[in-house]
Amino acid sequence: MNRYIHQLIEDLEEAIALAPNREIFCDNYEFESEEDDEASIAFIEHYLYGKQIELGKIVGIEQILLPPIEKLNKPQITKLFPYLENLLSEYGFELDFPMNVPDTLKYELVRQVWTDKFVPVNIGVQTIEFCDYDCDFCPFGSELCQCKEFEKMCV
Repeated sequence: MNRYIHQLIEDLEEAIALAPNREIFCDNYEFESEEDDEASIAFIEHYLYGKQIELGKIVGIEQILLPPIEKLNKPQITKLFPYLENLLSEYGFELDFPMNVPDTLKYELVRQVWTDKFVPVNIGVQTIEFCDYDCDFCPFGSELCQCKEFEKMCV
């Protein structure tokens, strides 16, 4: 499996290199003309109503290439996960994990969403959340769960 992990990392590096150039949308971005305003509206419409594509197809790495967690040991996951995270970042996806989540759980959750569909965009960041903010069903367990903190903020 170590040889396969090495080859997969090479494939991930290649996919990272092929990622399109991205314009990051900053909070202090100001529209200077009506054309900018129209472009912003077009982007929002594309984001809301554009064609959704499986995450693996967007980034060029199919889920079948990502070994099931049962086939990997902790060192392999620890080596592999940063490349997955970097690949997603290059395509404008940000992973939302609480502090101290082990790479094994991160890998398992990311692999699960690999077939979920998203609208590919070339500006901005799309956050991939793994928690529905319901303590009873939090995938991070009671020790890492932040759901209670959000519940306190909403009261």
